[in-house]
Amino acid sequence: LILHGLCTMAYTYKSIMGDNDPSKIKKIKVRFKLPVKPGDTLTFKGKTTKENGTSRTEIAAFNQNNEQVIANGEAVLSE
Repeated sequence: LILHGLCTMAYTYKSIMGDNDPSKIKKIKVRFKLPVKPGDTLTFKGKTTKENGTSRTEIAAFNQNNEQVIANGEAVLSE
């Protein structure tokens, strides 16, 4: 069994947005690098920059074996 990619993407989105207003999302993208299995523990690492009323977050996700499962993740949000 593997976890559907859109579910993995949703967890990535949640790690960036928390409980903030979802209407602020202008762009979100990820590259699925490896499958995620039910029960895997994901760790998200990223960097956010702010400029001209928008914030841009670059993000990657790793499983409990430190294997990268999400690469080249990016979210652009309005402030």
